[in-house]
Amino acid sequence: MSLTKASWLAQANGSTVTFLIFALSLLASSTTSLVMLSDSHEKSRAWKRIWFLSQTDENEEFCFYKHLSIDERNEFIADYYDFLDYKPGQDASPTERNSKTDVDLNEDDPRGLFDPANYSFGEKRRWIPWAKDATSGNKRGRYSAGYPKGLVVHWTAGHRNGLEAGNSLMRNTGMLYLLIDDEGKTAQSDSLEFYGYHAGKSNHTGAAGYVSDEYAGVEVQAAGMLSKDKNGFYPWWDKNQRNPRNRISNYEVTFSPQKENITAGYYHRFTDSQVWALRRLVAWLYLNNPEVFQLENVVGHDEISPGRKVDPGGSIVWQGYSLTMSEFRDLCRSDISEILKRHGK
Repeated sequence: MSLTKASWLAQANGSTVTFLIFALSLLASSTTSLVMLSDSHEKSRAWKRIWFLSQTDENEEFCFYKHLSIDERNEFIADYYDFLDYKPGQDASPTERNSKTDVDLNEDDPRGLFDPANYSFGEKRRWIPWAKDATSGNKRGRYSAGYPKGLVVHWTAGHRNGLEAGNSLMRNTGMLYLLIDDEGKTAQSDSLEFYGYHAGKSNHTGAAGYVSDEYAGVEVQAAGMLSKDKNGFYPWWDKNQRNPRNRISNYEVTFSPQKENITAGYYHRFTDSQVWALRRLVAWLYLNNPEVFQLENVVGHDEISPGRKVDPGGSIVWQGYSLTMSEFRDLCRSDISEILKRHGK
């Protein structure tokens, strides 16, 4: 990528200095620079640029760098992929689920939360039985324990456009995570023995290094924090345009004051089905391998990247109340106790 091209793209998005530094690092040839470029944080910044170049709205129009042609946009993305030594779709085959033995073909009731028949008890399975298969994401390695030690809860900060579109974005941006749509349907792209990018620069007492290397991630489709004016609530990508098509319905919005991990503000609340699905996912991950997966490691992105991230913030609403992550962990503990009780344990 040329310095001229990098500078021009940065100016178009209002971050010239930061991006020029990154562009210069791409051009550096010294041993010190190469070591820096291999760092996960630098690669995470590259994936973020790919995300900005790929993000589209509900009309399939690009949200950022709108004056770029398709060819120019694709050239930028290709340059970043070259830097990351990544080919989209290169991981598609090694972790195909064994559909004959591991897939529940019956439609799942998201409110079957307490039914022991829906869980694996210490079986250490690698595939969530009710999750929809998705094309493989960008795997970076195997978990040190062969299974995630925890789970990071994110929101997608985008449209509720379904599992297929959500997983397409995941692949195009080089990420790897579980995904929950607005109906509570869950998608899994890779075996639970593999990890990939999802949390960026972060840390937690349960993780030895980057949290993505130790904990799985789940993205819940929601717009995130919202801005408010006299006409209603708007997502981050429309905080200036105020396009009526992007307005979030009042019944989908919740307000939370500042408390623990939650930043005060308006949030696109997770649907009831999403909350049920998230609770069931946590219960399954724990009961399936309680020796490795720990409930205290079920964390919000805002807990492991404070000041940098605000998700899920106040989006987890239960019984009309925005739950902090500590309250959500307590709810999950209660869920698991009830499941074990019904299981006779």
